[in-house]
Amino acid sequence: TLGLEAGEVRTVTAQLKTGTTTAAATGATWTSSDLAVALVSSAGDGTAAIQAVAPGTATVTARSLTPAKWPSCATKVTSSAVTPLGKVVGGV
Repeated sequence: TLGLEAGEVRTVTAQLKTGTTTAAATGATWTSSDLAVALVSSAGDGTAAIQAVAPGTATVTARSLTPAKWPSCATKVTSSAVTPLGKVVGGV
């Protein structure tokens, strides 16, 4: 879970893992399950900026054409401290 305060912006990276190989999910399409809680914009290189809008919980998902497994990250927006950022990792 990525914890953010309302108004904060963090950059996340989607990585696809196949066996022992890990690569950035370049060209991934990013979505937020609740735009009233978190907005997301892709940089096109496997990274995206998540902007916390208001308290609540949203799931941010990176969709890549191949493989058909999609990494996601639960994003919790609060009005308190931020928790450490982790990588968003999806497996095959």
